[in-house]
Amino acid sequence: MEAIAKYDFKPTVEDELSFKGGGGGILKVLNEECDQNWYKAELNGKDGFIPKNYIEMKHIRVFLAKSSEQKQKKCLANISTMGSS
Repeated sequence: MEAIAKYDFKPTVEDELSFKGGGGGILKVLNEECDQNWYKAELNGKDGFIPKNYIEMKHIRVFLAKSSEQKQKKCLANISTMGSS
């Protein structure tokens, strides 16, 4: 999943990831299950933990109404594997 930073974040420990708020870049959320308040994320080739209340998750909108059933299944399969690598 991808997220947009709402606020600037400056790390207080080594394994946290710094970022600027206001759309300064797209954070790639790698793991949402590490902690109830923190996500593992990547930005500009660096990774670390980010506070989940400092970001807004981007939601993927899918429009499949005019696609064939086979194309719909393929598209949904690709979406379900995003972020699992």
